Amino acid sequence: MCNKTFWLRCVIFIGMLSVLFPDDIRSQSSVGIGYGISVYGGDLGQPSIIDDFKMAGLAFNIHYKLQLTQSLKARLSLYTGQISGDDRVSSVAAQRSRNLRFQNNLAELSLGGEFDFSQKFLGHTPLSLYAIGAVSLYRSNPTTEYNGVRYELRELNTENQIISYALYHPSLQIGGGVEFSLNEAISINFELIARLSNNDFIDDVSGIYPNFNTTLQQQGRLSANLSDRRDEFAGLPEGTTDIPGIGDNNRRGNPSSTDYFITGVINVIVDLNTNGYGNKYGVSCPSLF
Repeated sequence: MCNKTFWLRCVIFIGMLSVLFPDDIRSQSSVGIGYGISVYGGDLGQPSIIDDFKMAGLAFNIHYKLQLTQSLKARLSLYTGQISGDDRVSSVAAQRSRNLRFQNNLAELSLGGEFDFSQKFLGHTPLSLYAIGAVSLYRSNPTTEYNGVRYELRELNTENQIISYALYHPSLQIGGGVEFSLNEAISINFELIARLSNNDFIDDVSGIYPNFNTTLQQQGRLSANLSDRRDEFAGLPEGTTDIPGIGDNNRRGNPSSTDYFITGVINVIVDLNTNGYGNKYGVSCPSLF
């Protein structure tokens, strides 16, 4: 997830934005890079939000912000992170017996805005509070471990889908942040952002268990085995579907609700320059260009 290729792309991303915009636009902009956690919610989520946070994965992001007015900024962001879910660690017996698990390395590009709503009651102080809204496109490709090997689940059609679900999905970002200026050019912030999407397959689980033999014939042995892992939990041969006292014999997930993920990230922000909009203290620093 966090590799040299990703960070090279981040550097190129910043460089292109810094060079492409003219001087008067760059003088109102900033770049930031952040590190934090990604938290998943869905069919393989834990019984409580606290337990979901215990399953959190890493999150990395980089963004470019353009000051439009004193209170409004446009933002372009690139995020990558890892989420996971595991029935085996659930405190609910029926969920443990379902015995499904996944891991998903996500990548997302978003475009949106920030609105600083704290100017009226905080004034010209180092601290500011803001709301975030954006639209995004993210890549979701869940995997799971089986017999010591990790498999990509999307093309296995574990619910015996006729067509594999999409690899890329749109979403709506809603969140907020708090930022503290260290000096005229550098600040740090914490942002909490939720992604709302119509995707119910972030975890590869959505509806009911398909017939094992039908899935075996139409999708293959691996798909059939990974579709229903209750037999594995019970220590029975693959394909055993009549397991007394083990969970619901039909329901695999909840098709009436979609999956989501939340990120909590601490960012370091560097102003490319300061101006009458972006600088709380009204002090200019030398241009970097």
